[in-house]
Amino acid sequence: MQINLVNLGKALPNLISTLNISAFNASNALGSWVGGVVISHGLGLTAVPPTAALPPVLFVKFLTKKDLHYAQPV
Repeated sequence: MQINLVNLGKALPNLISTLNISAFNASNALGSWVGGVVISHGLGLTAVPPTAALPPVLFVKFLTKKDLHYAQPV
């Protein structure tokens, strides 16, 4: 994915790389935090996988809304 993004953003490859890695690190931190919250609230380890599946499901639901307008590729 990193190579594809750098190829798409040829004008600013360093910025593209930095943003991609930053997003990766932020998602790792957020996922760890959410898992810790689930466990600390007494739901146990078995509640972590279903909780981890919620953000992607919600994101796909958001992307499939009919009223979203996407920019056309150049």
